[in-house]
Amino acid sequence: FFSFFLVTFISIVSQLIWEGITNYYINFESKIGFKSSYLYSSLLNLNIVFSTLIIFLYFLIVKYTNLIPSIYIEFFNIFIFYVLLQNIYTYNKFVLNIKKRYDLFYTLDIFVILFNIISLYLFSEIGIIILAYSIIISTTIVLIYQFILIFYKYNIKYFLIFYVKSFKNVYVNSFNLKLGQVLYLSKDLFISAY
Repeated sequence: FFSFFLVTFISIVSQLIWEGITNYYINFESKIGFKSSYLYSSLLNLNIVFSTLIIFLYFLIVKYTNLIPSIYIEFFNIFIFYVLLQNIYTYNKFVLNIKKRYDLFYTLDIFVILFNIISLYLFSEIGIIILAYSIIISTTIVLIYQFILIFYKYNIKYFLIFYVKSFKNVYVNSFNLKLGQVLYLSKDLFISAY
């Protein structure tokens, strides 16, 4: 439970960079079509960089401190990679929702849940560690499907860009929008740890 909560909390922290995308994306898409692709790419790349830094910091913390209880480490050493997958998955869900693919918002979650239930049923003798692998595999399948829709059906172009000065309002407003939730949920993190 603590591992799931911690990853969810970390993922919410990473949403600080893109939570305010909706209005800007719609505005850029309707006025300047290619600019919405720049916005998508910039925020996707920042999501990947931020998530990778979190994973790197996790392994540094595990190696040099006893901050994370040893009973969680085996599971969490695998499950921490879900931070990256979940951040991209959630971001893509919002983009697809903007594209009016409302049916996918929960359908893909249901697929992941069913995949995990079946995996636990079939491989329960392996232990709880199968859940970490199952979540990573099922989320990867969903990400592949999302990227097919985003890049091929909706023809969003990918650019290797990280920061675009004209998107400063997106970054600042996203940060302001999500900061309160991060601070509020911090108390839950401390409660679940004890």
